[in-house]
Amino acid sequence: MRKLRMTCAAVVLAAAAIAAFSTVVFAQWPTTCVELNDIVETHLGNDGNVGIYQRVFGDQAEQACQDDHRDDVRGVFAWAFDEADLATQTDLPDLAWPTDCVELNDIVEAHLGNEHNVAIYQRVFGDQAEMACRSDHRADVRGVFAWAFGHLVSQPSRLAFVSNRDGDFEIYVMNADGSEETQLTDNDVSDGWPTWAPDGRRLAYHSPLDGDYEIYVIGADGMGETQLTHNEYLDLRPAWSPNGAHIAFVSDRDGDREIFVMNADGTGVRQLTDSDGRDLHPAWSPDGTRLAFISDRDGDGDGDRELEIYVINSDGTNVTRLTHSDGSDASPAWSPDGNRIAFTSNRDGDHDIYVMNSDGTNVTRLTHSDGWDVLRTWSPDGRYLAFSSNRDGDWEIYVMKPDGTRVTQVTDNPASDVNPAWSPAAP
Repeated sequence: MRKLRMTCAAVVLAAAAIAAFSTVVFAQWPTTCVELNDIVETHLGNDGNVGIYQRVFGDQAEQACQDDHRDDVRGVFAWAFDEADLATQTDLPDLAWPTDCVELNDIVEAHLGNEHNVAIYQRVFGDQAEMACRSDHRADVRGVFAWAFGHLVSQPSRLAFVSNRDGDFEIYVMNADGSEETQLTDNDVSDGWPTWAPDGRRLAYHSPLDGDYEIYVIGADGMGETQLTHNEYLDLRPAWSPNGAHIAFVSDRDGDREIFVMNADGTGVRQLTDSDGRDLHPAWSPDGTRLAFISDRDGDGDGDRELEIYVINSDGTNVTRLTHSDGSDASPAWSPDGNRIAFTSNRDGDHDIYVMNSDGTNVTRLTHSDGWDVLRTWSPDGRYLAFSSNRDGDWEIYVMKPDGTRVTQVTDNPASDVNPAWSPAAP
């Protein structure tokens, strides 16, 4: 079994060096060596890896290929999927991602139950072993071996965000790990609040390009910018419905800020809320039947009109208040399963991120930084939250687990990077 585990390690390390993340989905374990080899080659984006078994096992390559070692994949690489309970072969070492080659080698050896694998990189990569070791290839582990964990894998998810790195705020898109940043809008005004269409091909956003804030749509490639609203009022903070048919937004066209809904082409505008306060930040439930929003329509008994979180049916009925705090609650975001709502609040004196059940119960604080942490979005699989924070002195994009652990800074520059929006799961 030791040799079989080394097959897994070798394939993963090969993936690291090539640094590919496949767009091909594989959901079941291959039944033949040919299928397994095809899967490996497809994930690696390279048809020259037919000898990967031979490079590691020599004349025992066929036997290594013949054995079904899904359990070995799970046991060795559970840490890449944050699923330590699936490890079956050895006691796991520290599950934190290694920071240097020595740590990574120690983890590989501990998972393999073998202290004599110091040459595993050289056996696979030769004189490129050091570079292979230094790469952070957790994503490649996930991409190549997701089928061993029953996960479907498609192209890497992306984050849209807003940055003033070119002098004013524009819309950008990057991979969720911060790589491959692309600027979508480029004008002399400040664009903001990007939100993805469910097909991942377009984004809606607000912009004062025509003199006052209106809602626009642009392709994910930066092409086909289209203005949807045309009036003398403020139209802000679009939110695309899960079925792609409608866009909710905020407007002051009736005298104060209310929630409106329109068709995705800008027609059929209807008013959803009608209160004496400000109704802001619409966010659709995953099934499209409700929207969460924030409002200062109700006082807290002492004359204050703090912002609280409400939900409303998509037809404008049944407004329900969810939060009752002494501070202001903002930026509600539904989890993909619809069971939780994450949000930002200053109820404890600072602006931090919280999560609660979708009925308002079981409020839990997730962040405790000295800066402002402002929530915006869940990953489509519900495993992460993306938010913006000025905890390091300026505004950057961060990602964390929905229990508040594993906080990772994604952007790092002197400009302000804010309002991250996670792209939908690939169809």
